[in-house]
Amino acid sequence: MESFYIENFVTSVSNENALCRFNEESKPIIATACFDLRGWEHTSLKIGRDPSDPILVLGLLWEKDEDNIFCDTTVSKCSSLDLARRNVLSIVHKIFDPLGVLSPATLIPKLLIQRSWNLKTGGDTILPDDYQREFSSWLYDVDCLLNVKIPRSLNIDKIHGLSLHVFL
Repeated sequence: MESFYIENFVTSVSNENALCRFNEESKPIIATACFDLRGWEHTSLKIGRDPSDPILVLGLLWEKDEDNIFCDTTVSKCSSLDLARRNVLSIVHKIFDPLGVLSPATLIPKLLIQRSWNLKTGGDTILPDDYQREFSSWLYDVDCLLNVKIPRSLNIDKIHGLSLHVFL
């Protein structure tokens, strides 16, 4: 029977002993479904790569040495000649933010696109100068969003009476 590789499986364990135990217990279970669990990462494991190099996990970047996750906001820079609505949309949607932590910053170009619909022009029509300046200003500053980092671990083991409330 053929085995399939699980590309991204994320869980958290408190220490290396728990990681070893999880590895030993989960591999046989997952193997029953013909999946091969491999490519382990842990904050304390050194696997021949620079620990300061972020690792891609479920579309987010994980900085192991600080144990933070963050969004890849490196987008292609374009000239002002390319600033049509379609190109602006393409650039903005290259920022993958599944947690929504960058929403206040990515809202700016989305509102610009929304306003551009009032111009009643096509998607390939170059945006007016004031729109181009506004988007170019946002694009110039977008690299600062790489500094928005979220601690991956909450370390709630010693906190009693903790509750999580989610509103949808």
